[in-house]
Amino acid sequence: MKLFSYLFLFFLPYLAMSQQTKNDLFDERLLVAYDTTYLIRLAQEQPIVLRRLEFYLDHAFYITEDPKSNRFEYPTVRINDLNAINILQLEREQYLHRHPKQEKAYRIEGTAQVLVY
Repeated sequence: MKLFSYLFLFFLPYLAMSQQTKNDLFDERLLVAYDTTYLIRLAQEQPIVLRRLEFYLDHAFYITEDPKSNRFEYPTVRINDLNAINILQLEREQYLHRHPKQEKAYRIEGTAQVLVY
């Protein structure tokens, strides 16, 4: 009986991990830019890199009110749902480019807001 208990406790973490689906391994928004097999491999071999990509999805930008001055002319970006922004999708579909040391602002079409990226 003890042997069975030890074996069960030994294999319990393995069973729990084998039940994970791809939804548990990575954020599905990453599929816009990366292949599923690559993301699964990344989750297994380099989880820190995967967590960094997931952090980027939520923290690479912020939205603010458009300053009402005419000094600034921002390029326009179209965002359908401000509550569900996928920055990787915007980069791919609307050719947004990020400079690592300088913020860039985009006027959000149809709103009085700016996406700072």
